[in-house]
Amino acid sequence: MITHLQATSWNNVLLKLNGQVPVYLGGRGAKAETYEHYRDEIRRFAAEIADPLRRLAAEDTDGVLLQETMTALVARYPFAELLYTLNGEGIQSSENVLVGRDLQVRTRPSHRGRDRSARPYYQQAKGGADDVVVTAPYVSTATGEFCLSIAVRAHDNDAGTRGYTVLDVHFDELIGHLARRRRRPLRLLALAAGGAVAASLVLVLVLL
Repeated sequence: MITHLQATSWNNVLLKLNGQVPVYLGGRGAKAETYEHYRDEIRRFAAEIADPLRRLAAEDTDGVLLQETMTALVARYPFAELLYTLNGEGIQSSENVLVGRDLQVRTRPSHRGRDRSARPYYQQAKGGADDVVVTAPYVSTATGEFCLSIAVRAHDNDAGTRGYTVLDVHFDELIGHLARRRRRPLRLLALAAGGAVAASLVLVLVLL
């Protein structure tokens, strides 16, 4: 199951003002409307990429696997922006792996050990039974543009929580990708219909 976060609680207001929690959209605005319009597609996209992300949180990574995973993600989804892991208490257990405008994957040091336990995706994932959490779009403090976060929980051998992997994606580019996927079945249907018409015309000419 996948949980979506639509708004943050009032308990995070002071943290937001201090820059410790990203500011999420409420129920208004074009971005929020677009998010609601593509909610089901966003759910499916999160489910598609959950397994490789879960593997990162389930293993002790030295950064190499994190970079390899991000490189593979960017090759298919160039709107991926930031990747990192948390332990079960919400403390960042890896450095940030991010993608530049040139689509090159880089590691940004000095982020391991930061407390992310106040972040909405962590609070929701920790408090619920769902293993995949998708936030509403918010303004990224890293890029100044809208993104959303996907957090995937990994379990340990005792069915407890070993950790989480968090992936930030550029919101507008994700929506563009999903819009193209929506149109693809229509193009295939049009091609199929066109082929059927052509075959019918050939049959008519043969009979004549």
